[in-house]
Amino acid sequence: MYFNKSSGKIILKRFQILSLLGEGGMGKVFLVREQGTGKKYAIKSIDYNLQGWKEKSVFEEVSGNDGIPDYYGYEIEDGKLYLIMEYLQGMNMREYIRVHGMPNCKRYLKWGIQLCQILEWIHKGKNKIVYMDLKPENIMIHSSKKLYLVDFGASVYFGENNTGCGTKGFAAPEQYIPGHKADVKADIFSLGKILDYCCPEKMRKKMGNIIGICTSKSLDKRYKDVKDVEMELLKLVKKERVKKQIFCAGILIIFIQILWKPEKKENVSFISPWKSLEKWENDEEGKKDYKDLWRNLYLCEKDSKSFFRKKYILKMYITYEDYLEKYGSPLKKALKIIEDMEIQQKKSEKEFLLNEKVEIYERLANKGEKELFVSFIQRYMKKEEEPYRAWNYYRRYLLFQEEHGKKIYSDYEIFIKKYPHFPDAYIDYCIYLCRYNQWEKAKQIYRKGKKKADITGNKASKLKERLGL
Repeated sequence: MYFNKSSGKIILKRFQILSLLGEGGMGKVFLVREQGTGKKYAIKSIDYNLQGWKEKSVFEEVSGNDGIPDYYGYEIEDGKLYLIMEYLQGMNMREYIRVHGMPNCKRYLKWGIQLCQILEWIHKGKNKIVYMDLKPENIMIHSSKKLYLVDFGASVYFGENNTGCGTKGFAAPEQYIPGHKADVKADIFSLGKILDYCCPEKMRKKMGNIIGICTSKSLDKRYKDVKDVEMELLKLVKKERVKKQIFCAGILIIFIQILWKPEKKENVSFISPWKSLEKWENDEEGKKDYKDLWRNLYLCEKDSKSFFRKKYILKMYITYEDYLEKYGSPLKKALKIIEDMEIQQKKSEKEFLLNEKVEIYERLANKGEKELFVSFIQRYMKKEEEPYRAWNYYRRYLLFQEEHGKKIYSDYEIFIKKYPHFPDAYIDYCIYLCRYNQWEKAKQIYRKGKKKADITGNKASKLKERLGL
């Protein structure tokens, strides 16, 4: 390392240190700018010894997942090992909660599922890895609200002796037992502690059993795999149908009050159900009569002819779906409204209506009525020539199938056959195959993607390393 007075400290002869991002027993992490390109990176400086080399090897193996910072390589200088990685703008979970407060229910479940998927990637790799130090400080919340797992300094390979590393309050009790073999259940314990740490008050009762199983002192009583935890959280997502922000409906009501004027073409009786809706919105939560809401939505839907009013009714049917089901099918009502809106849609509204329609198809599919969702995907695939647009909806179908325990090898093959030059499908298919230990098949698909779609980029290169190609 040498010092340049005009630009600050320089490491590896080309990186200017801008600030110290973090420091611990395992090393220091700097924010740097590469001279010449101006690009920013995070560089971790650790001792060049057996432990440091192991951390480098572990990070090389786990990189390539969306929830882990991209890895750009390592260099050695003056007895130090430098790991060059993606710089993430954001703050760790502890800082985030201190500044922004607890996450809402929707974001909480999303974080939990993301964590499960990252840990699953780590656990199911070629060489199973146990993270061993899951804590709020090692979970980064990106400025986009996406979650990342950082710092693999304490990680070990499955079956190795525990190193005694871990953080009090989050580490599993067996991590401190000399000679105990590292097991994924240690990470499951810490995952439970994290789920408890950032749990919003409204979710505590529903999460109690999941957290309790994760953090059981008995290894036999814990979940066997993070996939089991993920499936429990996905069930909660489906049951919860976390309510959309009430202020959206409130704003629409205000707009209606401000903008509504009697139209000669519409029945004057229209004002009555709208007044009732306004009163219903202002009622206390425990006193809301959902039968009254169903009746008034029907009356408003019957008399309203403007796109704006239909859009409001559509949102009400979707937002209060769970409460209205006993009176009929709010989702099918919403689909009928979309059909009417499509007749009078403007070009700018086409994408909105398509997204709403697919959302409803997917919700119906989750209730067992998947014919509309499947047939839409099939029709859309036949007529859509733009692969990026097709992938946007097809990927939702793939996730739906996988969540319901379906094997989706053939579904990936169908998309690749239709769009052979689209790289993202090959990469996602390879990751899916790796998740189910189909390593040879994954290698075949990678080679095919390289030949047909010229898959490139950091994600592809990390996947290539993971496959040993």
